[in-house]
Amino acid sequence: MSQEKNYPDQQQIDDLLANSYQLRHQDTRQALDLCLQARDFSLKIDYQIGFANSLYLIAMYWYILGLQENTIETLQQALSLFETLQDERGLGNTFNLFGLIYARKGQFADSIDWHHKSLEIRRQINDESAQAGSLNNIAMIHMQLSQFAEALGYLFNSLEISTAIVAIPQSCYALFNIARVYSYIGDYEKASGYFLQSLELNKGTNDRALDSSILAELGKAYSALGNEADAMQCLQQSFILARQTGNLHDEGIALASLGEVLQNVGKYTLADENLQAGLKIMQDVDAPAEQAEILCLLGKNYFLQHREDEAITLLQQALRIAEEVNYRSELKTIHGSPL
Repeated sequence: MSQEKNYPDQQQIDDLLANSYQLRHQDTRQALDLCLQARDFSLKIDYQIGFANSLYLIAMYWYILGLQENTIETLQQALSLFETLQDERGLGNTFNLFGLIYARKGQFADSIDWHHKSLEIRRQINDESAQAGSLNNIAMIHMQLSQFAEALGYLFNSLEISTAIVAIPQSCYALFNIARVYSYIGDYEKASGYFLQSLELNKGTNDRALDSSILAELGKAYSALGNEADAMQCLQQSFILARQTGNLHDEGIALASLGEVLQNVGKYTLADENLQAGLKIMQDVDAPAEQAEILCLLGKNYFLQHREDEAITLLQQALRIAEEVNYRSELKTIHGSPL
């Protein structure tokens, strides 16, 4: 007689998922491995909510790692299970992740619809921490559409809620994105102050991926203020952290930011290498808005080397992509280029 296998019980699977979730911004690859185990165990013991949560987290980790294949299909499967199980928290989380995925694709109308659906259900279940997250994500769409007043309104609302309930991770993201808005409008002094507040507060979390994002944007702000040495230090740290955490999108941001700063100091060949590497990543993770940004920088890089024909070709590519996704911030940059 064969011996019956001893699989983890429901509580052990929940613990495995919780451990996976805690690792998501430190080591996404390890988080994914744990989650895949939880998914398989959930199937073995027919633990439906464990299976649904596993699918949602797997889709999240694939999104972070820049793995496109089957991400939306897996998330749709999780959504169907959460609907069947009437799990409102799971639905809110799934709506939010759909919003993030479509934002990266440049489908901003779809993204903001998903985020508002997420916000609505999170209000219904009185999850204030999650509400702060949804408000932050809605603000990001407005920022990408150059609707800066609207973006700041949502962000300060997010910061107010997260501060009141001492939700430190949400406060860090709100501060970070407030800083990004000020960078967009050219107030780099104010932006730097908010970036530093966010970086300091984030020391109390395990979110090293956010450290990478903050350092990348802080480096660009320092560069705009003429502080190239601190800018390079921030950007190099950002790249190292992005590699460590496995966040491919952040790695692309760090490379593009390094390229921009190198361009500012006249190191055009090194700038080109970093920008091309960043562009390849943004193509791999299907991030058209970021592709347009990098193509603009590459065009400027060639223009500064008196390679006008190549610069025009790249700027035309950037304009076409930006128009396709209605990325108004980047359209303004392209039309305002020296060409």
